[in-house]
Amino acid sequence: MADHVGSLSADSTRANGTQRDSRIPAVIGIEPWSWPGDDNSGNMIHAAAARRILTKYREVKPTLQWTDEKIEQLRAEHSHIVYVTANLIRLGVPRDHPSIKELVASHVTLANNIERAALPVVVFGLGSQAPLAGPYEFNVAPETIRLLKVLSDHSRRMAVRGAFTADTCIRLGINNVEVIGCQSIFWHRSPQFSWRLSEPGRDHAGNIACNFTDARSEAELIRQAMACGYDVIGQGNGGEEELRQHEPGEAAAAGLRFGWDFELAFEKGLIDRGQYERWARDHFYQFRRPEAWLDHMQRYCFCYGTRLHGNMAAMIAGTRALWIVHDMRTKEVCDHFKLPRVELDEVQGGVNLEALFERADYSGCRQIYPERYRVLFEYVDRANLPHSLPAPIAATATQNREVSPGPSAAAGDAAP
Repeated sequence: MADHVGSLSADSTRANGTQRDSRIPAVIGIEPWSWPGDDNSGNMIHAAAARRILTKYREVKPTLQWTDEKIEQLRAEHSHIVYVTANLIRLGVPRDHPSIKELVASHVTLANNIERAALPVVVFGLGSQAPLAGPYEFNVAPETIRLLKVLSDHSRRMAVRGAFTADTCIRLGINNVEVIGCQSIFWHRSPQFSWRLSEPGRDHAGNIACNFTDARSEAELIRQAMACGYDVIGQGNGGEEELRQHEPGEAAAAGLRFGWDFELAFEKGLIDRGQYERWARDHFYQFRRPEAWLDHMQRYCFCYGTRLHGNMAAMIAGTRALWIVHDMRTKEVCDHFKLPRVELDEVQGGVNLEALFERADYSGCRQIYPERYRVLFEYVDRANLPHSLPAPIAATATQNREVSPGPSAAAGDAAP
């Protein structure tokens, strides 16, 4: 069952009469790396951020039904189940829809495993997937609702990404929710927003990164980025990765295809395929490990686009970023942390970089960050997880045990 032991330091033990509990958390869910065929490599940023909070844990695979022997082993070796998830709730999507059919099936197995293990559960990253414009259909696959109820029954509090997801859970009968936001913003495990961000200037040629989600609705943004020669950071763009492995002119012979949204954009004439291929060959980057991604982002002075974690990776690497909001999962995180944003409707005709620079104001985020950090700290600490989070600023120590100082700075920790 145990596949990986991460961030091991001194044993997290606690007095219990004459015995000491040496069990460690079992982490399940989204993995902190990516792989060929991964449809959203951005998830590894917040998956890795959750694990960086813990001083001791072990990866456990939840994909198959756990046997009685594995359940017994889990209880003997593990103190908690830490579930790292993302857009688990898909509003208004039928359970048999191809886009969620596999996801819903996994919810059945996961709910059964957690229920049988009967260990305390700590959730990170739970969000809702919904378009930006309502009205919203608050109907969810019954398998997902059951999983939410099992998680809730075994959690003191259940962390969600934002107010929209909290409201969704309450409407579904899940009341012990707490808005934590996305833990990726706490990558540095700092009680204050203390790292420096780049200051974009007028001489920005070759120093801009962008990201995108849907080629059809963002076609003009993509055409503009191609014309300006900006770099693009992919998340689940397998076709572009494969393109860079071929010599010029070989792509067509290899039967290369991009994402379905791009193929539609090509067919409708929204984007020129040849121009896009030339651009991607020279300016496309995608990563399989978060540290390499963060190191790469330090070369830019500015990043913008519709990808939540594409921009989060830039920000925690020290590159000023601006979110183009196109759905509720992005909006609720930006709202919770007061991250600088514009809505997609405002820029679908193209962007004015100077205007974006002006909108990329982090004063609100810096002001609210310490309080948001305090909420995360108390969520983790009161769950009795072994963690590396320093105490909040001007906070009264509420923990009943010593908090580990955490590991030394690793790749991606230091701001440029």
